[in-house]
Amino acid sequence: MLRTIVSMGLLLILSAAADTVYQWTDEQGNLHYSDQPREGAKQIDVDVTPPISEGPIAVPRPPAGSDAATIVQYQVSIAQPQDQQTLRDNQGTIVVRATTNPPAPSSLRYRLLLNGDPQGRLHENGQFRLTNVERGEHLLAVELVDTTGKKIASSQAITVYMHRATQQRPVIAPLGGG
Repeated sequence: MLRTIVSMGLLLILSAAADTVYQWTDEQGNLHYSDQPREGAKQIDVDVTPPISEGPIAVPRPPAGSDAATIVQYQVSIAQPQDQQTLRDNQGTIVVRATTNPPAPSSLRYRLLLNGDPQGRLHENGQFRLTNVERGEHLLAVELVDTTGKKIASSQAITVYMHRATQQRPVIAPLGGG
């Protein structure tokens, strides 16, 4: 069966290249086709299929409501706080404000990352408020995501330093006297 399919395929290929095709069987019983005559080969008639007309080529259309010619590249940046800024807040509050250029459509959301971990829910705007952030160095980044949570764009991570004052308890000297 496979031999017949291969033979027919070769026959079609050869028929496209030439009008005359020759067929013969070798000593092992294998059937061969060629455009060159050889001893023992018989000429076979082949109906040549005309080439496919050069009509229009079907091109898939973009989904309705999309502009496939324009792929928007969003740039997200953190406007507040500044990179390397020390934040002094005893409650450990950080207010983050991100901007996007060009402005993001309402179908996209913002996700805040603190030290690489997503914080809270997705926001419609780039404004976040974190509370009770531990003192020390932290990395902040903001991502723009679609409705499935796929990242579309992200800001560069910035470093901020949280400074929280502590109330030192006075050391009480032991009472005693001798």
